[in-house]
Amino acid sequence: LGKGTTVELLLPVASHETQPAGARAAVITLTDERAAILIQHLLEDSGVRTALGTDPTSADIWIAEPTDVQAGRGRVWRKRHPQGVLVLFGKPSNRSARSWKSLHPLTIEDPDDLDAIRAALSCAIST
Repeated sequence: LGKGTTVELLLPVASHETQPAGARAAVITLTDERAAILIQHLLEDSGVRTALGTDPTSADIWIAEPTDVQAGRGRVWRKRHPQGVLVLFGKPSNRSARSWKSLHPLTIEDPDDLDAIRAALSCAIST
């Protein structure tokens, strides 16, 4: 009694703005399910249609982890979507950095930084 932890959580007010039909579509291919769901909610709140863990070929925004395997998929995706927006969730390894750089991604370098996530997603939506 008299011991314990007090946690205060300040949440932003949710926006209910939606974009017209035919809004942008995003695919989120992240292994961290919690991060994927967070990104999904942030995008959907901005009117972007989303899908989790599916093939990104139909999306004009792709949120992906910068793995070596995904780099190959990124090259195929970029050819099909030259105007699409690729968002990397984390920094690429030194080995794959050059491959990713050629795809002109937005990069969320610190996946734990909510402000960086919001900024990158906002930029992806407005591009």
